Amino acid sequence: MNIAIVDDKRDYLEKLSQGIREWAKKNCVSVKISAFASPDVFLAQAEDKFDFDALMFDVAMPEIDGISLARRIREVHPAVPIIFVSDYMQFSPLGYEVNAVRYLNKAAEDFPEKLDECLRYVLFIVETNFDTYTMHTKNSVIEVPFRDIIYCEAQNHKVRIITVSREYTEWISMQELRDYLPENFVQTSRSYIANVHHIQAILPNDVVLTGERSIPLSRTYKSSVMDKFMDLK
Repeated sequence: MNIAIVDDKRDYLEKLSQGIREWAKKNCVSVKISAFASPDVFLAQAEDKFDFDALMFDVAMPEIDGISLARRIREVHPAVPIIFVSDYMQFSPLGYEVNAVRYLNKAAEDFPEKLDECLRYVLFIVETNFDTYTMHTKNSVIEVPFRDIIYCEAQNHKVRIITVSREYTEWISMQELRDYLPENFVQTSRSYIANVHHIQAILPNDVVLTGERSIPLSRTYKSSVMDKFMDLK
């Protein structure tokens, strides 16, 4: 697992890197850490070659703040896990705008425990990212990574599969599709299934997804959507 850390304070870069290395050794996980003291240097690297499985950003940085940095990354990489690690907890609600998986408080007494939980969750995302949904068309076989699927919509005897880059149509029932999808997918209404990793907000009657998409949320499924969202976010 390749993790990029961006923080203008070099001493904290080393402290966080050490914490991740200790977690990786304890859990027998292979980890590569790429540490950047400059957001601009990170962006240059990301534009040249983006091979990161997860990103950890400080919020308050002089060149570009972490939230703005995340927004720029989301334009190209909508599904990569982003974690904010900061002293400025008042900005934590902004993390939802860029679909951050966690917002960790550097100064919290239980930071090691929170970091452990966060890294285990990120590892789960990275491992499931290798799974794909296979569609058989008349002339070809198409493999769509589960991480790229934003939501699915049932239409009669077929299902629209909306991904970050395009749309597919699969001749399958919603029930059959549910059997193939991993646990990070949740039904929001009779005709819709959403990828929890792409949920940005849960409103009274709608779920807001990546790309400012909105799908219905029915009373029947609202509790399970909230539970899954809190569980996996």
